[in-house]
Amino acid sequence: MKALLLFLMFLIMLCGTLSADINQYYTFQSRIQTYIPINGTVVDTINNPVDIGFPFHYGENIYTQLRISYYGYVYFNLALNHLSSNNLNFNVYHPILAPLWDNWRFTTQCMYVLSGSAPNRVFTVQFTDMNWCIYPYLTSAYDFQVKLYESGQIDFCYGPGGGDDSSGRGASIGINMEPGGVGNYLSVRLLPTLTVSSTDNYNSNSTYPGENTIFSFLPAQLPAHDLIGESINCPPSLVQNEAGTLTVTVNNHGTAPDDNYTINLMEGTNVLATTTGPPIAANDGYATASLSWTPATIGTHLLRAEVIGLNDEVPGNNVTDSISVAVFPASTTPVTLADSTQLTVEPSIVFEYSSLGEILYRASAINHLGTINAISYYNHFWGNVFDVPTRIWMGTTVLDSLPVTWIPSTQLTQVFDGTVNYLAGEHVICIPLDTPFTYSGQNLVVMVYKPGSDTGHSPNNLFFGLTSADYNSSLLAGRSTDDINPASPPALDHAYQSMPKTTFHFIDGVSNPTEVPAISSELLNNYPNPFHRETSIAYDVKENQPVTINIYNLKGQLVKTLVNEMKAAGHYNATWNGKDKHDKNVSPGIYLYQMQGKNINITRKMLLMK
Repeated sequence: MKALLLFLMFLIMLCGTLSADINQYYTFQSRIQTYIPINGTVVDTINNPVDIGFPFHYGENIYTQLRISYYGYVYFNLALNHLSSNNLNFNVYHPILAPLWDNWRFTTQCMYVLSGSAPNRVFTVQFTDMNWCIYPYLTSAYDFQVKLYESGQIDFCYGPGGGDDSSGRGASIGINMEPGGVGNYLSVRLLPTLTVSSTDNYNSNSTYPGENTIFSFLPAQLPAHDLIGESINCPPSLVQNEAGTLTVTVNNHGTAPDDNYTINLMEGTNVLATTTGPPIAANDGYATASLSWTPATIGTHLLRAEVIGLNDEVPGNNVTDSISVAVFPASTTPVTLADSTQLTVEPSIVFEYSSLGEILYRASAINHLGTINAISYYNHFWGNVFDVPTRIWMGTTVLDSLPVTWIPSTQLTQVFDGTVNYLAGEHVICIPLDTPFTYSGQNLVVMVYKPGSDTGHSPNNLFFGLTSADYNSSLLAGRSTDDINPASPPALDHAYQSMPKTTFHFIDGVSNPTEVPAISSELLNNYPNPFHRETSIAYDVKENQPVTINIYNLKGQLVKTLVNEMKAAGHYNATWNGKDKHDKNVSPGIYLYQMQGKNINITRKMLLMK
């Protein structure tokens, strides 16, 4: 009986932590209205993200981009792949808007267009001449659209369609939202009668809704007070015991202005810093606030911001997504190797039950002597992976390339034994060493071991690195059930010419300036992003050359030239204050910044808030 009571208490506590039901955000409506085709931008590569053109409120979140799937849906989680297994109740595949999610043969074209003016803009995605379904290959053609309204409304518009029937059809129609699962989707069933459910997932619609049919998902009436923790921005790395500035963006989705709230900087349950929020206008007004934080410990910190409003009526959206901030030791010299945008599984296969990786870094590339007290990797993960057990060893060798045999851990020095957190997205993972390693030359060997632990994580959780080294630079082994012994690693049949992007943090020592590789020309991410008044754009120049940096709007029109001059090799920063070439403030929205020079042409995006 006691166990039953404890279980019931657990269920009550669990229910108290769940997000609001989707029915609190949307109601369903069906109507008949003439289908109007669009003539817009054709999607050449359907895998690329597409800009919506305005901040689109969906549930408790705001999105500015989406991807289009050839399986008949659009989705906001840009890390997901196309999925034909069409279950709206998935706990992983969300948020998705599915006018007709099934196996399709994408034979013609898909296009999109932004129409109207703020605050009544509409973004339309149109699927044209879609063949339903793949198996068997039959002649059919269907046109349908997804419309996103700046008000938050979603319409599925169905145009002409017909052709050979197929018993293999079974489509999902509806929407789902974070965090997924029961209560976080609306699934439409066409027959025998039109029904919509947030608890009964129906993915076997074999008939077409019909030409001129519109399914609308109407947003609920806005509350007077609804503050949203929009985002938190910080430089990717800070220095131990030195103050750093973090910027928090808050959105007021309520119908009343607000100036009675505070913002906390959080790590776990600890409040690291707090500040009073500035006044913020109603109806999707934005405000930014700065918090100062002096980190005391090195390593990777998972930080988030919490908005606490005295009158807030929707507390479920007050916390920003977490960001990963690497805190580097003070007075260190970072040495980064294998700096590439390619993806690799090294230094360890995180998704395996147990894995072992060994990487050889040549002394000529390190070009530094001294004591290493931290090591950083650069992840590209689809999902959060916390508390991964990790052990690291270091040592040196005269080998210039790894044979197909391991240097066992018994011949190396253990420098780390603990756990590592990996946040979804792209982050710097700084690992402080338990035992600093004195590096005095020769080629450096690093062994990274993941002891046996259940993961269930995506094989798409990878690291940035180099996949085409000119020598055998790594060894890898993974096991799905049993553990690996790093003192007696398993036999291999080949080595790899890949290695992770790695930064060694030296607390002392010297480098040979004549052998330091030249930096590459690069346009870096602006900070902060999104921004309110001004943003800083960092860029590197490899050698003396003319450099231009221009700002463009989404129509491709030149807004302002920030840089147009000869630059010597080095690191630079340019600042944009949100004004055009006539020194007039530009409208809020997404802008492009482009760097051009010798053998370089890079474009990135930024978001100017009102």
